[in-house]
Amino acid sequence: MLNGLVTHKLYFIQPLIISFDRVYRHTLGTPQEKDEIIYHEEDHSFFVNILASKDKKFIIITSNSKKSSEVRVIDAFKPHQSKPRVIFPRKPFLQYFVEHRGDHFFIVTSSKAEDNYSVVYVSDKDISHNKCKTLIPSLPHVQIEDVDIFQDFLALYEMNEGKCNIRVVGLPSSSDLENKSEESVAQWIKLKTREVALPSPFGKIVPGSNQDINSTTFRFNFSSPLLPESTYDYEYPSQKLSALRLPSIKGNPPIDPSLFVARRCCAPSGSVQVPYTIFHRKDLPLNQNNKVLVEGYGAYGFNQELSFNIHHLRYLLDGWVLLFTHVRGGSELGQKWHDDGRQLKKENSIKDLLATCDHVIASGISRPGLFAGASTSAGGLLFGGSINQRPDLFKAVSLRVPFVDVITSMSDPNLPLTIHEYDEWGNPSESQEISDSLSKIDPYLNLTRLGDMGNSDFPSLYLTASICDNRVPYWQPLKYAARVR
Repeated sequence: MLNGLVTHKLYFIQPLIISFDRVYRHTLGTPQEKDEIIYHEEDHSFFVNILASKDKKFIIITSNSKKSSEVRVIDAFKPHQSKPRVIFPRKPFLQYFVEHRGDHFFIVTSSKAEDNYSVVYVSDKDISHNKCKTLIPSLPHVQIEDVDIFQDFLALYEMNEGKCNIRVVGLPSSSDLENKSEESVAQWIKLKTREVALPSPFGKIVPGSNQDINSTTFRFNFSSPLLPESTYDYEYPSQKLSALRLPSIKGNPPIDPSLFVARRCCAPSGSVQVPYTIFHRKDLPLNQNNKVLVEGYGAYGFNQELSFNIHHLRYLLDGWVLLFTHVRGGSELGQKWHDDGRQLKKENSIKDLLATCDHVIASGISRPGLFAGASTSAGGLLFGGSINQRPDLFKAVSLRVPFVDVITSMSDPNLPLTIHEYDEWGNPSESQEISDSLSKIDPYLNLTRLGDMGNSDFPSLYLTASICDNRVPYWQPLKYAARVR
């Protein structure tokens, strides 16, 4: 896999099963046997990748596990004169990502499991943790999802209280960063910060390629369940947002998104309020007779996507309510929201999904038996665990390559990704507490025999499996289906 080309040097990574563990340097025109190994990752819970900094001055080698990072950099113009330099040595819960501009590295980092990301900077001539200065402090309600760096500004793609947002921050010059105090820089940042007026706070943002660090314009795509993916340019000096592509929803006549409503609600789940987003027709009677399609995921800190899907539109036109639940295990409300839905706290994800459905019922929108569910992969645990506890809620559930045989998978370190997944689920072979916690919610282990509950209560299931999926082996949904039958 080729990732970086610098003058006559080629950098590439060597695959290990479905991950990568070695970085090689190849000199063009020489035999491949003379390639140099410049980094070898020996911890199988870490994945290795390489990229070039946007200003093309450095080769960046990243080594990431689910909850820890270590980054090395090489001077791209003096590859043989410089050994890889470590930015910060790895330690538990220290996660960070690196870019470069001018004379400084800009680092998006969190140092604790419950910390949201901040942005710090440090001179590229003297890299050490205690020399870092804060550029963008972390905020309890803001999760930085991605960053685009340019010569004059940063574009921060965020979740702000669970809603998508783009914050544009003007950058001081390299000399100002070097010579001015953190307080002066903070004041500059405050004066130079703007937010982009998005079409809706409920949607999905995908940054464009944005490869030119000297550009004053950046591109991104935006979509929502009511809006097909559209392309926008934002021009920094003028703060002008330009729509480059606004596809309509085809129909006869074309479908008008203004016919539908989107709103954010919250459901009590223990001591927390769980956000969920619903979409429906404006003229829909909100009584207990509405069918509700529930989608959720709740793992790895991945947010529940609110992107366009033509099938969702069909449901809306037919009078369904679309419900996207943002349970713990995702990171819509920050790193702590993720941490409160993993390992020993994984059951919180299931509690949140059930609390969301109960809140919709209490609000008079629907009733048990009119809910359908849909998810994929790790979302199989979320829904599989939920229907074991409340089979009366759902009429049907669609699970694509679902992760439903948790204890068996996490107890077998020979499976391709088990070791890498310990940070998310825990290791039941080494911790009885983890084993007991996961056994309590394991969809396969907790399937109640249909005769014990009455066949009519258990929802209809649509399951898919893939023989090419290394993350969820095909035998997981097959075992699950056999026991359901």
